[in-house]
Amino acid sequence: MAFVELTLPIATPLPVGQVLPYFLEWSASLPASENTFTGTLYFGADRRWPITRSAQSITVDGDLSDWDALPYGALIVDLEPARKNWAGPEDGALKFGLAYDDDYVYLAAEVVDNEVLTDPAAVPWEQDGVMVFFDARPDPQRSAGRGQGVMTEYLLIASTPGESGPETVFMPEILPRALKVTNLRTPRGYNVEIAIPIGYLNRQQGGDWQAFRLDVRMSDYDAGEKTGDESSLGWRPWWQSEYTFPGSGTLVKQ
Repeated sequence: MAFVELTLPIATPLPVGQVLPYFLEWSASLPASENTFTGTLYFGADRRWPITRSAQSITVDGDLSDWDALPYGALIVDLEPARKNWAGPEDGALKFGLAYDDDYVYLAAEVVDNEVLTDPAAVPWEQDGVMVFFDARPDPQRSAGRGQGVMTEYLLIASTPGESGPETVFMPEILPRALKVTNLRTPRGYNVEIAIPIGYLNRQQGGDWQAFRLDVRMSDYDAGEKTGDESSLGWRPWWQSEYTFPGSGTLVKQ
């Protein structure tokens, strides 16, 4: 087995976590062969993002006035082909924030969607909605996860917007009993709030929780689009895709 050491210069340095993932297109040939081998290697590095204690009480009701800021966005990943029909931030955009207290980890998301399309008979990812992937296992299992073991190794909290609450929630009977979720339509799209019980994190980590791994994604269907045509925007690469990398989207308690 032979190894080749590569040094990849970056013309303009960027903060870790700002552009995800990186990719390397390569080709190789052997002197004794006419064949040329090519491929693309995806890799990435992410920072460990802080999650801080909430300075005020949070009510899971879809009213985001409890939140001072929603600093994270779902427009970072631009290599995924599922963005092929995305027309820009007014077509679909998502920003979210996180906090915790003694009882819950909280997530709030504000979604812009110029055409909200839902179907109570369909699963959440076959209509407009938000999917939260939440892995509270200890390392190295958490960082090395590739999206296998939904609802056993990690939570999938998927919901679609309604007028007075979520129109659908994916497999609510399997989610932690004390978990709270709402998803309310707004004039510009919809708001999502989720509260994940601290007891769940402590059980997963076998003690006082310290960190978790997260991805937040929105599905955006427009009129006439069927499954496979929608835009899918994520904060980090989808864990089951070739673009993911270990430890992406890790939040650490401050």
